[in-house]
Amino acid sequence: MDISPRHCRLYLISPPLIELPEFAEALKNAFSGGAISAQAEGHKNIIGAFQLRLKHAADAEILKAAETLLPICHEHGAALILNDRPDLAAKCGADGVHLGQEDLSNFPSPLMGEGQGEGDKKKNPPLLGLPKDLQERKSKANRPLPQGERRKEKNPIAAIRKIIGADKIIGVSCHDSKHLAMVAGEEGADYVAFGAFYPTRSKSPEKLAMYGTPSPDILEWWQEFMVLPCVGIGGITPANCAPLVKAGADFIAAITAVWEHPDGAGKAVREFNEGIANVHI
Repeated sequence: MDISPRHCRLYLISPPLIELPEFAEALKNAFSGGAISAQAEGHKNIIGAFQLRLKHAADAEILKAAETLLPICHEHGAALILNDRPDLAAKCGADGVHLGQEDLSNFPSPLMGEGQGEGDKKKNPPLLGLPKDLQERKSKANRPLPQGERRKEKNPIAAIRKIIGADKIIGVSCHDSKHLAMVAGEEGADYVAFGAFYPTRSKSPEKLAMYGTPSPDILEWWQEFMVLPCVGIGGITPANCAPLVKAGADFIAAITAVWEHPDGAGKAVREFNEGIANVHI
């Protein structure tokens, strides 16, 4: 599958702690750095999605942050994805939810199709603002898993979709596992995330050892055989993003490299913009 560098976009993730209204201004500044070359590619911004990831915040704080940040994301054509909490995503009107493998175990459900009415069936979500030609390719049915590799008893993604709605985005962390990614796609996820590709502060060494650290080859494999968008995550900077873009990442995720940039988030996003544009596949 030939994906040119313009198809790769930035998937921003919030710091673990934020203060409003200061962070709203930081997010606006980040978007200001993404509008340089992306306009010429038919996007409002190189940033295709923003994930609100406040794992230790109270529900009221998360909802307040989402209420403040959602209009900023939509103004720039980006989806707001809430981490971990489908219930809060539905309540605040977020565009979708991102789940880790541990989170999925909290949502048992019968196999997809059992007990589903027409209103529960999955529609095609906006796929994080992908270009139209790539949306059409990515919206096709994923290659099915062999019967023996499917989950035998539960489909947590079906349960999550009942909570957030048929037209919302569901993303799943798959670490370094092709199998977990195939299962996620088979069960109805809208994108999968691989990583951490590089050392990162967002995961403990113990978790990194447990989950594994993939090489860019997994992105090449995914693009060759699968059709769902994939996100590369973990320690990514403008200086080291090129191998992941070249391997076929539809999105590259960033946290520290953006929010802790000495010259501000807008400058960091401009550097990512340049780093992505300079890759030649």
